[in-house]
Amino acid sequence: MSTGVWPKEREPELIAMRQSGVTTRHIAELLGISDQLASYHLKDVEPITKMLDLLPDYPEETVRIPEGPCALTADWHSPYLSMLWVRRLFAVCTKLKVKRLAIVGDFTDLAWISHYIRKETRGSSAEDMEITVSVLGMLLDFFDEVYWSWGNHENRMSNILLGQDLLPVIGRAVAKSHKGRLITTDQQTMLLGNDWRLEHPKTFSRDAAKVAAAAAAIFHKHVACGHAHHFGMKYDVSGQYLGIDLGGMFDIGKQEYLHKGGITVLPAWTPGFWVYKSKKMLPFENALVDWNDYGTA
Repeated sequence: MSTGVWPKEREPELIAMRQSGVTTRHIAELLGISDQLASYHLKDVEPITKMLDLLPDYPEETVRIPEGPCALTADWHSPYLSMLWVRRLFAVCTKLKVKRLAIVGDFTDLAWISHYIRKETRGSSAEDMEITVSVLGMLLDFFDEVYWSWGNHENRMSNILLGQDLLPVIGRAVAKSHKGRLITTDQQTMLLGNDWRLEHPKTFSRDAAKVAAAAAAIFHKHVACGHAHHFGMKYDVSGQYLGIDLGGMFDIGKQEYLHKGGITVLPAWTPGFWVYKSKKMLPFENALVDWNDYGTA
């Protein structure tokens, strides 16, 4: 092929083509000129796709927990968590040989930086964080891997700091002095194996697992949800995909919202957790388990 002549009159059009991602080789073939000539005239043109590649692609960044045994928890609301339920979690995971933990949002409460005004005067942000750091360290000593995704309470940190978030830094600092591996994500979604989505959704329902089942119908996967503080399961409209509400690791007696906020007609909060093993979800909640079997009645 001859080198040809660069068509100066078509240069704006050719620049636009290159910006769109068309290769110089393809442009050269269209013009009947050499690749070297096209490359020379378009060498300073940067495809916009390269600039777009610098922007986040959120689905690709979603944390994926490998297929295998995993304890599923949500809504710890530390420091207002239940140590009884932590002992139950440890007992179950010891018996079932589960060394991986998922925390599906609201591990922290961050009550002192909420836009809701607290009536309680005891405690402080510093004391709350000291307990939270201690609990996280304990979990990292017990489990080999801890996966922690954000919920609406974790987002209080970035909201008050205008987009900055100290929780990942705090998490990394804690993990350095403990044996377990900590994986955090400011997304409110994680994936478990090929079949499950773990969600801390924006919406909730008074009906246990209703939101999870609706999400399962959308994503064509089983869905496990935090946020609602319910415990339950429900199939989506197709009957193929399961939605579950994860319960919570909270201590009901320590929730200011429940005891100083007036009565509500919403259902009672239900503590509990689930264990995923051998591709099955195993429920652990007071009505379903004899805790004497685990020494934690």
